[in-house]
Order: sequence, then C-alpha cells, then structure tokens
Amino acid sequence: MKPLEGQKVVYLVQSTSAALGASALLPGNQTEGSWSQEHDMIDEQTKSGRVVGYGPKSETFELSLYAEMGDPGQVALQDDYDNKRQVKVWRVVTEKNANNKYDARFGYTIIENLEYSDGEGFVEISTTLPVIGITKPGTLDTLPAAVIDLLDYAFEQPGQKTGEVGGAVSLPDPTAVAVDSATKSVTIGGLVDIIATTLPEAANKELTFTSDTPAKATVNAYGRVIGVTAGTAKITVASKSKSTIKKEVTVTVTA
Repeated sequence: MKPLEGQKVVYLVQSTSAALGASALLPGNQTEGSWSQEHDMIDEQTKSGRVVGYGPKSETFELSLYAEMGDPGQVALQDDYDNKRQVKVWRVVTEKNANNKYDARFGYTIIENLEYSDGEGFVEISTTLPVIGITKPGTLDTLPAAVIDLLDYAFEQPGQKTGEVGGAVSLPDPTAVAVDSATKSVTIGGLVDIIATTLPEAANKELTFTSDTPAKATVNAYGRVIGVTAGTAKITVASKSKSTIKKEVTVTVTA
C-alpha cells in the first residue's frame, strides 16, 4: 500500500454566492492544509461503572498559504469573510483512484478566522474553517485547470504558451499564413529568403518550410532557399500548430 503524500492533497473553495456553473477555486500558494474530525464524548459514572458513548461530531478545515495579490481563491476567502458568507470546501486527492476519478471530501463552512502574518519573508495567510454539520465523501470527475497546471505540465516548444505555471495559456491557432511574395527567383548556388508570418497577430508564429523538389531548390527551417539546379520548385509554408493553414511560394532557379 502506497502512503498518501501531503503534496498530492489540495483544497478548493467556492463562495456560496458563486453563480451556477462556476468552477471551484484553488487558493494559490498552499503550504499546509488539515482536516480534523472529532467526536464529543459522553462520559458518565454510574453505580455499575463508567459509561461512555459518542456525542456530536465536529469537523474543521485549516489552510496555510502565502499571500498573492489578486489570487482569485484568496480574494474569495477575504470577500466571504468580510461579508459573513458560507464557503464550500473540497479536500481533494489529486492522484486518480481506481475509477479514474479524484477522491474528495466536501463540506459547507464558515471562516472562523483569517490571519495575515507580516514577517520579513513572504506574507503568510492562515485560516480556520469549521464545517457546518459534517463533510460528505465523494469524487470529482475533473479538476480545475489551475490544479492540473500546478500538478504537471507538458513539454513545450519555445513560444507555444504564454504565462506562468498555473496560468499558462496556449497561443491561438492561426487562420492564415502570409508571405512577402508568391514567387521568388534565385540562381544556382544562390540564396533567397521567404519572409512569412501567421495571422492574426496574436497567433502561434511557428512555421514549417518544405520544398516539393529538393533537387531544384532546398529550404531550411527559417525559410532560406538555395538554388540547386535550373527549374522550379514549390515551397510550402505551413503553420506548425495547424498544418492545414499554409501558403505556397513558387521558386524559379536560373543558371
């Protein structure tokens, strides 16, 4: 049996004022979290001896995190505290179970305290969230994108995404490829460059260049064409992220 690592548990929050369909939020920079369950005990002495039994249950979530200005999850906690709103909390194991889902514990809470520690290092936030009633076990089919990005990220090509871990977004696919000219001329052994880009301006700029007749003209990854023998070759300039978006340049090689 593999022990559960604390770093694979995160806490998600959502204000009870959030709109239907809204996603849960991951308060950023979580350093520690805890979930405690406790039974009050009924303990009485009788003539026959001691009698003990279970009393009411109580549960509490506690979170510690480093403050980050504008973090949506942290802002939501502060806003709910200021406005005396209840907060929904999910304690989630981010490693999938045998059913390919995420085990979670859910409860409605209130914010008992919200403490900001202003030392010489990072500002640390700690909060205690007593559960209203008791938590309920269940599973989540998916996790918010912020959690997925926090847990893992795939290999990227330079320029493929923008933003930091947890907030990185992919550049949109282009809708067109633009070239400086649809025809080019070059002498045998000579060089000519195809200047190309993608549209719109915000689209992924990565391109591929391919010659249909390398025996006539070759092209490198940057669009530089070298004349090989007299004749013509078609150079296809295509978006690397969406190869169906492309443009052809006809290159004539002269002696």
